Amino acid sequence: YYIGYHGIGQLDLDQYNRPEDIFGVSFTSAFLKRDIFSENKVGKIDPTFFLFYEDVDFCYRANQQGYKFKSCPTAICYHKYAFCFRDDASAFTQKYYYQKLNLLKTIYKNAESHNLKRTMDIELDIQKQNLKDKNLKPIAKKIIGDFKKSISYLKRKRKDIQFSRQVFDTDIFKFCWGEKNYFDFIKNEPVYSISNLLHSYRRLHALLGNERYEEMVNYLTNLGNTKFIIESSIFKEILHGKFEYEPISVHRFINKIT
Repeated sequence: YYIGYHGIGQLDLDQYNRPEDIFGVSFTSAFLKRDIFSENKVGKIDPTFFLFYEDVDFCYRANQQGYKFKSCPTAICYHKYAFCFRDDASAFTQKYYYQKLNLLKTIYKNAESHNLKRTMDIELDIQKQNLKDKNLKPIAKKIIGDFKKSISYLKRKRKDIQFSRQVFDTDIFKFCWGEKNYFDFIKNEPVYSISNLLHSYRRLHALLGNERYEEMVNYLTNLGNTKFIIESSIFKEILHGKFEYEPISVHRFINKIT
């Protein structure tokens, strides 16, 4: 249920250069058949969402109706994520509010019963814990309160959505298994980490079966599982040596690992 756009925050090493079946598309850049918005099919984008998760909700509903989404690696689109929030002092609370509230709505409307209870328990427990934090208490109260206000609307929508369901959750979620976000939504920049680099090379190895990428995956996996204290400059020097023949973008990434 969590926003996990393929490749977000990762280096472009051609690991997503093959068209794939995916869970859904970001509405910042997507082509959809016009008739999909008909009321007797998937229907319109939920107008109560306003910001965040409206595309996840729509794609979830479309998957249940048997529609498929594919990635298009040859397409190029430049998008600055949440750019309108970046200079706003209240950016974090606004984003957190809409993301968490709309996540709850998405789950309530779309999830099968067993997934509904499990995920709702987790998400509502997070907000209950936030009520104990003086900084997060106001936003947590608003999330819980506004979610409760929308229950009657969500119940009606859930009844219609589940009645027309043709595909089970397990057959939908398989299209996003293994995908993670490597983007810091507070700093608005990639997460510069070993695990991020590992994900890119693991995907390359899975796609191409190249021994060179297998070596990189094994090395980064062992590195991530090993705990030791070493000066940052020495650590990066070792990494630069190990990835000597890799693209310059990899070395720029290594320089920013913290």
